[in-house]
Amino acid sequence: MEGNSPNQNPSESAIRFICSFCGRQVRVPSILAGKKGKCPQCKNVVLVPCSTPLSPRENTSIDPKPDLDMLLQPGPPRERTAADQPKDQQYEALRESAGLPSLQPPPPLKRKFPWLIDILFYPASTPSLISIGIIIVLPFLVNVVAWSLGPFGFFVSIPGFLLIKIPIALFLFWYFCECIGDSAQGGFRAPETITTIAELGQIFRLVITWLVFWLPPILYSIRKYPPNRMFAALFTLPEGESAKDVLVYIIQNDITFCLLWFYAIYFFPMGLLSVILSDSLTGLNPLLIIRSIFSTFFRYFLVVVVFHIPAMVLFGMFGYFPNLMFGLPGLPLRFAWVWLLLTVGHLTGRYYYRNEQKLNWDV
Repeated sequence: MEGNSPNQNPSESAIRFICSFCGRQVRVPSILAGKKGKCPQCKNVVLVPCSTPLSPRENTSIDPKPDLDMLLQPGPPRERTAADQPKDQQYEALRESAGLPSLQPPPPLKRKFPWLIDILFYPASTPSLISIGIIIVLPFLVNVVAWSLGPFGFFVSIPGFLLIKIPIALFLFWYFCECIGDSAQGGFRAPETITTIAELGQIFRLVITWLVFWLPPILYSIRKYPPNRMFAALFTLPEGESAKDVLVYIIQNDITFCLLWFYAIYFFPMGLLSVILSDSLTGLNPLLIIRSIFSTFFRYFLVVVVFHIPAMVLFGMFGYFPNLMFGLPGLPLRFAWVWLLLTVGHLTGRYYYRNEQKLNWDV
């Protein structure tokens, strides 16, 4: 083979090409053909062709010294093109160009007011106010019609109780659970219910959850302390004793009574929250409930206290204002109580939202 001439052009052992990013002419040794390297001017990574794609141009001076910066080195990050983006981002870009809504979760909402004030305004939305109005006004109208009919009022009161008051109570319980679920996902205002249809299966699960926790203590109390005997005992107490003394006596002498009511009061909020978020009765798994309670013991204790405030307020209203509760002057009291109930539902849902990682339910 004929050897190299001392007059051989040194550029024959080099490859010249143009950087596709900045347009600079780059010259590298031919041994780097097919490799990637960094452009000495724009610092972007380019691919060295296997041969010189450029034809020599006149009056173009090329530095005979090879651009040794073209050795493979990590270059600075550059702006990504559409092809460089992850698949999920490309898919979102296509949906946006087609006018379709994004599948990405929306950014977390922020409260408009300080948290304490904003919590009190939780039911202050148009759908919530309409729902509260329906809950309060319909049973009141049934009572008004029954009162206006005098002795024949039972022809309205009994069907009204079965067809209106019981469905309204179920609707209130369902809406309370909807507020819990919506707040657990980060909602700050009561959800819309006007266009939402409650599924019978969902209401069935919620009622079963209530019965699982509250039916045992109620049945035991009725069997052990019949209402007629209890009321008679309360009204025939010896002088100097009160209903509180009777309750203290029962608590001190009936451990089963105490355990059943403690079971209902303390475990019901967590069980209800679990069933709402899992949308299944598998949320009543006792191991899941107990583990969740102990993982957030002190915070959950506050939830239990807040959760039962509406019940204590309701018993107090019936105890101190029994006649006022069913008349026209009692409408503001009932409105305030429903408002309080929905606010408590919001706080219960926020408990899950703030402790989701500790509960680890994978919902």
